[in-house]
Amino acid sequence: MKRICWLICLLVSVGMAVEAQAEDVRLSWDPAARATGYTLSMTVDGGATWEARDVGNVTEYVWENVPEDRKIEWKIKAFNDFGGMTNEYALTSYDHRKRPAGMATGLAVLPLPSF
Repeated sequence: MKRICWLICLLVSVGMAVEAQAEDVRLSWDPAARATGYTLSMTVDGGATWEARDVGNVTEYVWENVPEDRKIEWKIKAFNDFGGMTNEYALTSYDHRKRPAGMATGLAVLPLPSF
């Protein structure tokens, strides 16, 4: 039971950055301790639907053919071979030509659901 709790309670810090290049977006993040892979998700409709990709055990990924001129939200989640997952980290990005004045940048930490 202790091992299961440890896996469920696994927490890491993941820094995430976004760099726009035409219709492709390069995302990078700091590695999570004991992570064996990452799931990266994107939404362009305010979270009604998410496209998730298992990007493997990498700390950089290029998401191709990203819609332009839209608000885009990203989420990253680290996982390990035992099924443990980390907190989810989120980032909102805008087309640099359409970004609202004074828009804050950074990450929002979303808590894990209670078990």
